Amino acid sequence: MNMNIQIERKKDVLERVKISRSTLHRWINDGMFPPSISLGAKSVGFLSHEVDETLKAMALNKDIKAVVKSIIENREDIL
Repeated sequence: MNMNIQIERKKDVLERVKISRSTLHRWINDGMFPPSISLGAKSVGFLSHEVDETLKAMALNKDIKAVVKSIIENREDIL
C-alpha cells in the first residue's frame, strides 16, 4: 500500500484529542488507543491516520478495542 505516513508528536495528539497524558496511557494500556511508535531515544510519535481512524470509530460508537486491534494488526502492511 502506498500511503503518505505522517507522525504526530505526543503533545500534539494530547492537544488534538483533549485528554490528559495519564488518560492517553490508560487508553493505550486498555487497548482503546493505538500505541505510539519509537522515534529514537526518549522520543515517540503516533501515526496520524491511526489517530484519525480511532477518533472516527469513537464518534461512530464502534467497538473501539476491535478497531484498535485491527489498526495494530495492519501496521505491518503500512510500514
